[in-house]
Amino acid sequence: MNSTEDFEELRERAIEGLADEDVVSLYVGLVHEEGRDAYYFANDVDDERLQEMAATQLGMLTRVLATKSDLSLEEVTDLALERADEMGLQS
Repeated sequence: MNSTEDFEELRERAIEGLADEDVVSLYVGLVHEEGRDAYYFANDVDDERLQEMAATQLGMLTRVLATKSDLSLEEVTDLALERADEMGLQS
């Protein structure tokens, strides 16, 4: 199985997970070595809670990155801000 097939399988599992009555948000992302990416962000919340859900997803990802690396939460956050700036995502 290649990374694209792995991703499609994970994406399908995530979509199925969103059908669970208790699940309100999901994010699945894939970044290839050359920088190409694919991601899915789905929420079953109203617009008022969307920012809260996005922030929760971001916090979860930040924690995973810090846990799986030798970086602190602050270092991961700094790197994310740098990358967002490179991508033109900051205002």
